[in-house]
Amino acid sequence: MTLYIELGGRSVIERAVRQVVNARSGSQSGISGMFTPQQIAQASEDLTEFLTFLFGGSPFYEGPAIHQSFSCLCTSHAAFDEVRDLFTRELTLRPQAAGLRPQVHAALEQIRHHAVRQPHPARAQERPQFQARSF
Repeated sequence: MTLYIELGGRSVIERAVRQVVNARSGSQSGISGMFTPQQIAQASEDLTEFLTFLFGGSPFYEGPAIHQSFSCLCTSHAAFDEVRDLFTRELTLRPQAAGLRPQVHAALEQIRHHAVRQPHPARAQERPQFQARSF
């Protein structure tokens, strides 16, 4: 059985997308001031299609690049953390799905670098610093 089915299918994903978009619209990120209602509606539809694919409800995804769909919700790793946690919570609200939190969290974490196209601050600090050598 796919995670998509275990979560409750398309209606659960649609509701989660709606809740996350509403939460981000009311937060300090202020997406409603940066995007038109049409852009937010299109991004919501694209996110629904992508999450349906991600969780195994569709064999393929033909929508826009993931970072384009996520751009109205998060443009930084800190914002992605919030969005990931919001989606994890919203998708696992039903008692039957509560045990799926680790899988949902892990699936969303796997797409981090596709959704946020910048180096992760913690990982950037881990990289060894090379010094230029003069010859």
